[in-house]
Amino acid sequence: MAIVKYKNQSGVTYAYESISEWDPVKKQSRPKRKYLGRVDPETYKNRSDPDQIPLNTE
Repeated sequence: MAIVKYKNQSGVTYAYESISEWDPVKKQSRPKRKYLGRVDPETYKNRSDPDQIPLNTE
């Protein structure tokens, strides 16, 4: 299951998709993250794609 996480750095909000994957060697789950882009903090829409549906804010 993918979760969208937000990170605020120097007043700019970024969105990342985080997916947990099992590491069979260490027998622990490890996060795999994918950068989604900059986010408008008021609408939670991706700034590079103005037609995008707001990202999940949970």
